[in-house]
Amino acid sequence: MTSPTPLREPLFPPSMKGTQHDLSAEAMAEIQTLNRPAPGRWLLQCAIIWASVALFVTAAELADHWAVTVLAVLLIGSRQLALGYLMHDQAHHSAFRFKGGDLLANVLAAYPLLVATTEKYAQVHLSHHRHYFTEQDPDFVRKQGPEWTYPQTRTQMFRTFAREFLGLNLVRLIKGKTLGNVTLYRRLDTIPGWVRPAYYAALAVVLTLTGTWIEFLLYWVLPLVTVMQALLRFEAICEHQYDMPGARVEDTTPLIILPWWQKLFIPDLNFGMHVYHHYFPGVPFCHLPKVHRIFAREGLVDEDRVFHGYGGILRTVIRRTGQAEGQPASA
Repeated sequence: MTSPTPLREPLFPPSMKGTQHDLSAEAMAEIQTLNRPAPGRWLLQCAIIWASVALFVTAAELADHWAVTVLAVLLIGSRQLALGYLMHDQAHHSAFRFKGGDLLANVLAAYPLLVATTEKYAQVHLSHHRHYFTEQDPDFVRKQGPEWTYPQTRTQMFRTFAREFLGLNLVRLIKGKTLGNVTLYRRLDTIPGWVRPAYYAALAVVLTLTGTWIEFLLYWVLPLVTVMQALLRFEAICEHQYDMPGARVEDTTPLIILPWWQKLFIPDLNFGMHVYHHYFPGVPFCHLPKVHRIFAREGLVDEDRVFHGYGGILRTVIRRTGQAEGQPASA
């Protein structure tokens, strides 16, 4: 089936002057050495995330002040997003390739998110990679309509993020992961059906015995259904421009390099280098900066079109007063 012609100009000016096919043989060989699992880096990042969550909860409890509690909820929500990124890496077997790797990723990253499993996420996400921006791409199919068309006015953006922050889109998000008309990728590394209920049963027992249900609801469930949902929406905006059927990856995917201080608030695990992830989905998150340096060295990056932080993204997706709908905020 021939891909349809994109209906509009790219919102994000393409930052790539070439694709993986334009790399020299030496550069391609160098990247192939990075195309292997990095279990140590995955586990280290996972440990940092959980240590951060423990630190935020401890600080909020010791301070016993509403402002510190609010800050803790905000920061924990961003760390929950980072757990989602770890699940994303394992969906590509970029963390573990041994049998049981999905189970380990589930226990440490996916099950704590309550509505996610690595194998179910992989079905959707790998279908997105395989059928990019076609009617068989589940991400493309469900992210259509006015709420996924940018730029938007400040009022439209506020309403969109308010719905996410209030958890009003959570049920629709879950349903959207199982689209009936889309043939999903089949994950071969299956996990027995009793494992997940047993995990949550054990968690309930621990919370009951320790008398920490209130803390669990406040510091984990609350940020999960509010802060994380809003961050998921924002990161989806940064990931792709979805209203372009049949478009190329480089025409729909901005290249974002975050300064260190933004990574403290939103540890995106190099997700802003998403265009390279589509070129080399088996390369772990920790090696994407190396891939970027290789592409830059090969002269395949338009540095003037790289977003250095989220500020430029926001200026692009928020429409100025008097700006025509569909016209990028900055040329």
